[in-house]
Amino acid sequence: MDQGLTREELVRIWAHEALRLFSDRLVEDDEIQWCSDKIDEVARQLFAAIDHNEVLERPLFYSSWLTKDTRRVNRDELKTFITARLKVFYEEELDVPLVVFDQVLDHVLRIDRVLRQPMGHLLLVGDSGAG
Repeated sequence: MDQGLTREELVRIWAHEALRLFSDRLVEDDEIQWCSDKIDEVARQLFAAIDHNEVLERPLFYSSWLTKDTRRVNRDELKTFITARLKVFYEEELDVPLVVFDQVLDHVLRIDRVLRQPMGHLLLVGDSGAG
């Protein structure tokens, strides 16, 4: 059984890591979009013979929550998984259903990725009770 990556998957992982490395440190929407556009531009210049529109399609979600290995997951299966996990929490603690939307998925995966790194840490800032 071949365990190698396809060219498309390698470019997708490269783009994901570039987004995590650079874009996650940006705050303004126009800066984040600029960074994303630059990553796409570099991918189009350096990686030929792939369908760039398909490979670089956002969102790029990678997680080890659904399997033991980190792999690309789609929005719907990730949303279903997180909603099921949160159901008990909101029934016991909040008595109000939590809404899982795309930005929540992105933030939760980003937080998980940072905390899985050796000595991983981050600062979360927001209104009390907002999430």
